[in-house]
Amino acid sequence: MTTLLEQRYRAVLRMLPADYRARWEEDMVDTYLCGVEEDEQELRRPSLAETASIAALAVRIRLGASGSSPRRVEAGEAIRQFALISVLLQAAGALTYTALGLRVAGAAQGSGDGGWSATFGADPLQVTVGLLPLLWAAGYAALVGGRRQAARGLVALAALPTLKPLVVQLTGGPAVLTAEALAAWAAVAAVCCGFHCEAPRTRLPFLPPGLALAGAGVAVGGAVVAWPMVADPAWGPGWVVVAAAAALLLGRLRAPERVAPATLWALGAAGVCVLLSRVDTLRFVVGAGVGPGLAVPWAAQAGALALAVAALCVSAARARRGVRSPAP
Repeated sequence: MTTLLEQRYRAVLRMLPADYRARWEEDMVDTYLCGVEEDEQELRRPSLAETASIAALAVRIRLGASGSSPRRVEAGEAIRQFALISVLLQAAGALTYTALGLRVAGAAQGSGDGGWSATFGADPLQVTVGLLPLLWAAGYAALVGGRRQAARGLVALAALPTLKPLVVQLTGGPAVLTAEALAAWAAVAAVCCGFHCEAPRTRLPFLPPGLALAGAGVAVGGAVVAWPMVADPAWGPGWVVVAAAAALLLGRLRAPERVAPATLWALGAAGVCVLLSRVDTLRFVVGAGVGPGLAVPWAAQAGALALAVAALCVSAARARRGVRSPAP
């Protein structure tokens, strides 16, 4: 006879993939019920720790844990690549915009101290919040260095300032831009879920980690310096995504075996996040009646990002079909 506790455990185990449950559900249920008296099984529920453990196991299995199917291994690799690319873009943007902001404010004030206070303010809490985005760079370094637990904490701290617009809007404040916050927390979620304890080491293709960060920072800075009037937080990273997409697609044409489908999917997903931020900003400024000086460059970037994302997705789909159906 099935007890209420057994039914509850089986309901929680439905978070696991069907093929995994078919192999291990009975053993897991027997293990959970072991030592529990039958009369108590009508009163007890799965503990929060047990539910969280099963949920974590479900994430690991779906993202390439040992024994996972090739499709899940590829999905896990794509999530980890997306996490690396997203954190890289966030780090390059934070470092570059902070450095340029200090330089501009310092020049306007005539001293380094003036530049610091003009950029971050004088209040210690405001300074702390202003410096938190720099932890994206520390999180990126922790990821590429294999320190996954530290990386999770660092990227979560770095993303905290993006919650302010969401809180303002949810508490009845004026409409603000929220896509940037969603992109930041998507990166945090990818780091927490993708880099689990059984995940293999993940590297960006073609470039060493340090060179990739330096190159992205230079590209973001160049885009900001070239078009300072339209340089919002998505401006520099947007052109980095477009340039990286062009490089990946060209590299795939020359050496298809060097560019995995997971990398194409990951860069495409990162491009979608930047594109959402760009569309959000464009919608906001157009609604506010801003002239074409801002709208036209941002619309052009939105079009370039959309084309890059579409090309990446098409190339990834074709690459995956090639992997699934190899030539005899």
